[in-house]
Amino acid sequence: MDAMTDTAWTDPFLSLEGASNFRDVGGLPVAGGGAIRRGVLLRANQLSGLTERDRATLAPLDVRVIHDLRQGEERTRTPTDWPGPRIVAATERDHLPRWQEALGRQASDEQGARQFLLDLYTALPFDFAPRIALIARGIAEGEGACVVHCSAGKDRTGVVVAVLLALAGVPRDAIVRDYMLTQGRTNLSDDQRRAFARAQERHRDAGTAISDAMHAVLMSVDPAFLDAAFGAIEDRHRDFATYAREGLGLGDKEREAYRRAMIAPEE
Repeated sequence: MDAMTDTAWTDPFLSLEGASNFRDVGGLPVAGGGAIRRGVLLRANQLSGLTERDRATLAPLDVRVIHDLRQGEERTRTPTDWPGPRIVAATERDHLPRWQEALGRQASDEQGARQFLLDLYTALPFDFAPRIALIARGIAEGEGACVVHCSAGKDRTGVVVAVLLALAGVPRDAIVRDYMLTQGRTNLSDDQRRAFARAQERHRDAGTAISDAMHAVLMSVDPAFLDAAFGAIEDRHRDFATYAREGLGLGDKEREAYRRAMIAPEE
């Protein structure tokens, strides 16, 4: 398959008809030498629109596990259509309605939408700490290739993958470069627009729909958002290594096993 050739790895995206933001983080550099293995950790937006051609394209990846970070209502509306891999649904607290309520309360313009995202990113490393640890342990134990995804593949997926890359020793600038690749690859779905508008209506006498300007902010990627996530980690845990031990509950041996599984040796 073309996507699996050596030359194609310069472009991390797989050309799929039903998932515009599907890519492999393999090839990213690791501090001290080496790079992230290809075909171990992949990230995506929702996988409800995969076609038969897409599934044929994906088959050589031999994906064993899909970590679906979406809330139950999202999964019901747009279920994953990929027979074969084991799907691990979100077990975190009911996060989406809480964030939609926050958006409804504070976002009446672009600045409010931006502040909403900054606040969201400060919460995500802790809301999804159990899932991050679960993914890291699965990779360390040789569970096989996994896909991490949410609805857009931007915020929840962005932070979870960023933390996983940091655990493997990828420098921050390379993590940000991977995160920024999502720009222009996703869109706010109609049902997300309606959900946000309903939240706005509950908190204002005259509810208004998400404006085009707010929509642009909500769908944007910005290094400042990831800075907020890592800044929150450092504020709460002093440094990333302490967060890995105390926040994620990963011991030294677990972290080392994870790094071995994630890093391809230098050729």
